[in-house]
Amino acid sequence: MNSALPSQAALLNAIRKTGFGDKALKCRADSRFVSHEMDYKLRLAEAIKEADFALGRGESQWVDLMNRAVGANFNNIVNWRLKHLFKTWCKEQPQAAGTAIHRLISGIGRIEERLAAFAAALDLTEMKQEGAKLCIASVLLMARDLSLCPPVRAGVLKTTLKSLGLGGSVAKKSVAERYTLFMTVLDALVEFSQSAPCKLADRLEAQGAIWCVVSGWMDVGESSTTAASPHGTVEEDIEAAEPELAALEETERAAIVAARRGQGKYRSGLISLWLGCSVTGCQNCGVLRASHLKPWRHSDNHERLNPYNGLLLTPNLDALLDRSWISFDEDGAIMLSEFLPKKDRLALGLHAGLRLSGVQPQHLPFLTYHRNAFHEMEAIRAGRGMD
Repeated sequence: MNSALPSQAALLNAIRKTGFGDKALKCRADSRFVSHEMDYKLRLAEAIKEADFALGRGESQWVDLMNRAVGANFNNIVNWRLKHLFKTWCKEQPQAAGTAIHRLISGIGRIEERLAAFAAALDLTEMKQEGAKLCIASVLLMARDLSLCPPVRAGVLKTTLKSLGLGGSVAKKSVAERYTLFMTVLDALVEFSQSAPCKLADRLEAQGAIWCVVSGWMDVGESSTTAASPHGTVEEDIEAAEPELAALEETERAAIVAARRGQGKYRSGLISLWLGCSVTGCQNCGVLRASHLKPWRHSDNHERLNPYNGLLLTPNLDALLDRSWISFDEDGAIMLSEFLPKKDRLALGLHAGLRLSGVQPQHLPFLTYHRNAFHEMEAIRAGRGMD
């Protein structure tokens, strides 16, 4: 089945030649890697394992345990729509779902065979898309052995292979083949790291490093977390999200893509909410930009369209917000980076008296998210002596 897949040797060569491995190890060497990329996966794996234990003992509470685990807010591997479909399956078809899940996690036989059987079970649900099946199956397998079975998202796999010059390697491949391919990529990256100062311990560390590279965790050589430096280009973000977007109705998909471009329903919602620039009051909407406080790529689809997750800003303020040079406190007062020189503040029209024209309770969680990113970036700048 896997004869047409790239070999570990071929992947190792690509990791070396493209510089992808060096980028991944740079992410792993960052002091925040464990808290950012490891801790929540360990927590998720333990929660799923607890649900599977209950399932194996024939306890009906396994449904609630499993749905709480997969549906947890800290589980940013599974998007909100897929969480809903999975939870509905477990509640409405507990026998079929329980059998398929337990065989996948705790069954015997080759993992490829168990993945194929689980994918076939999902063909009878609304989770028919290959990307959705791959995501759910890999997340459940975390409970088996997280160090050997880290999660996979189709968009991450596709972007990784494209970065390695192997963009066509997943075309028409099954869920089991895609999973096997990603594990082989991880093994090749672990092998690559053994001759470097920063060695990867296992597949889980390799997976986290790859996700950091794909998400832009380190941007243009500037060490940052995903929250602090979260934005790829518009097209990169949309391409990475394609597997989850493909599962949506076309009208919903179009609205969400338009939101990343600062257009459509999202932009209209911001204009209706703010009536002009959220800070300066400029009412020439043709020059204003629709910004996300919680970045589009890290938001679920509801948050991507939520006008309270955004500000309508002049281009200079939009760029500053995007790079966490500014933020806003809970009352809407502007927060300026101490590393932004006075001459630049003056040139950009920045001063301590600037504030949002109005803050509503619905804005607060998104403002908090951005403010945390701002503080994190300030710490990074302080550590790197940036000016």
